[in-house]
Amino acid sequence: LVQKAIDAKLDREPGVLLDLLRSREQILASSFAQRDVAARSTAIGKADIDKYILSHPLAFERRQILTVDKISIALTPSTQTLLEATKNMKSLEEIERKLKELNVVFNRSVGSLSSGDIPEEFFNILKNQKPDDVFFVPAGGSGTFFRVKGQETVPMKQDDAARLARQQLVLELMRTEMQKQAASAQAEAKY
Repeated sequence: LVQKAIDAKLDREPGVLLDLLRSREQILASSFAQRDVAARSTAIGKADIDKYILSHPLAFERRQILTVDKISIALTPSTQTLLEATKNMKSLEEIERKLKELNVVFNRSVGSLSSGDIPEEFFNILKNQKPDDVFFVPAGGSGTFFRVKGQETVPMKQDDAARLARQQLVLELMRTEMQKQAASAQAEAKY
């Protein structure tokens, strides 16, 4: 298909050419930032990792694993109407009946959430929930109704914690570098 597009000279059309140039610039900028971050990430030492672990106890030492009963649906233009129809329901069984009544395709399953993977404010809400509280969380192209069934403390093993903390520190470096590069590019923009 690529060769057919080139043969049809699509790569010379203004809109396609502009998209190709933007993609090239994005890849080059990202590669430059990754190389810079890779060089600086070697400076992340044990003290940095230990400090990160201590400052994020819910992700490491006091990590909580929540067992959840959930119903997942695809987000569509009618999702808001569906949320209005289910907002006063107190159980997943009621929501499941309503979804069936409205012919909404869904998937019911059991899953788990780690306190290290969700914002601390949201975790505190979940931790202090009543037994019949049902939550709805949109994520990407889907949404999930869920109820917390149980919770247990499962501290992360030391090696795993150190590896995850290092990864998070590298991600923070990458985010900082990308923000710095974006701010620099905006400051240099000329019209």
